[in-house]
Amino acid sequence: GDFRVVEVLPSEWSGGGNSIPTIGNVYDWLAE
Repeated sequence: GDFRVVEVLPSEWSGGGNSIPTIGNVYDWLAE
């Protein structure tokens, strides 16, 4: 799947959501 940015700070944004989510409420894992 891919990573979708739900809540993100400018410093947290790495572009395209390609970073591995370590904070559940910041990144939403798209299992589908």
